Amino acid sequence: MIQEREDFWVLDSTKIQEYMQCPRRYFFKFIVGWQPELPSVHLEYGIAVHKALEILLLGGGFDTAFEAFETSFRDRYVSICGDEHKNKNIATTYYTLLQYSEFYKNDLQHFKVLHTEVAGSILIDVNKKLYFRTDTLAEGNIMEQNGFFSLEHKTGTSLDRKWKDQWRQKFQVGVYTHVVNCMYPTNEALGVVINGFFPHNPPEMKRDGTPKANSKDAEFFRMLVRRTPRRMEDWILGAISWYDSVIKDTEAVLQVSEDQPVMTCFRKNTESCTDFFGCPFQDYCEAWSNPTRNTAAQTGFVERYWDPRAVEKKEEVNL
Repeated sequence: MIQEREDFWVLDSTKIQEYMQCPRRYFFKFIVGWQPELPSVHLEYGIAVHKALEILLLGGGFDTAFEAFETSFRDRYVSICGDEHKNKNIATTYYTLLQYSEFYKNDLQHFKVLHTEVAGSILIDVNKKLYFRTDTLAEGNIMEQNGFFSLEHKTGTSLDRKWKDQWRQKFQVGVYTHVVNCMYPTNEALGVVINGFFPHNPPEMKRDGTPKANSKDAEFFRMLVRRTPRRMEDWILGAISWYDSVIKDTEAVLQVSEDQPVMTCFRKNTESCTDFFGCPFQDYCEAWSNPTRNTAAQTGFVERYWDPRAVEKKEEVNL
C-alpha cells in the first residue's frame, strides 16, 4: 500500500494544474514521487532568469544580474547537461538580458517594487488552503494602468498566440489574482502582469541590412490579466472543486491494496498523453492497471517529492 506523507495534503497551483492535465500523471509525480533523473533545461533556465530579473527590478545593474543568472544556470544545469540548447544557453542569454535591461530601463520610474519572492498560503474555503509563491508585488503604473499588481516572469521559446492565450484562464494566474485581491484594496488591485522573456541571438542580416527570413531577435512581452469579482467567484468555485477532487483521490489511494487488479482512483486523461514533449509515464501507465504495485523509481527517474512549503522565499504571508 501507499505510505502516507504529509506533503500529500499540501497543494499549490503546480499540483492542481498537473491534476487538471491528468490525474494519473499526478499520481506518478506527486504520490510516488517520480521525477526525471536529469534536470529540465526549461525549468532550470526559468529559475536562473528569475534571479536575474529580480535583481534588475530591485535596481541592480546588468553585470550583477547576468552573474546571478550564469551562476544558477551553470550550477543547476550546464554542469550536468552542457550548454547546447539553441536559445536557452549562456551566450544567447547575455545578449537577451542586455536587450531586456535596455527595453525596460524605465520600469522603476513608473512603479515601485514592494516585495519579491513572497511565499505562503491563501484560503479558498474553510480549512482549504493553497500554497503560492509570487515573483514580484508592485504598485504604480504598468501598461497604462495604475494600482497593485503581481509581475510574474515567464520564459519561452516562441512568442505565439498559443503562448499568449494560455494565461487568460490559467489556474496559477487565478491564485496570483486571489493573493493580490486579499493583500490590497480590491478597488486598487490590478491583477497579474505576465512578463515574457524569449531568448534569441541577434538576427542574421542580409547584405542590404535587413533581417533574413525567419530570423528572430530577442522578444519581450507583457500582458495584464484582470478578473472581475464575478470571474473570481467563478474561479474560486472551480478551485474548490479541483481541490476536493485531489483530496478525494489521495484519500482513496491510501486504501488501495497491491492485490487489487485495478487502481480505482487518479483516473487517466488519455487526451493529454502527447501534450508538450509527451508524457514520460506513458509506457508504465499503459502497462500497469494498478501502479501501486510498482512504486520504486524506474530507469531514468529518481524519487523526489514536491512540497510547496519548501520553496525559496524572502518573505512569507498566510492569508
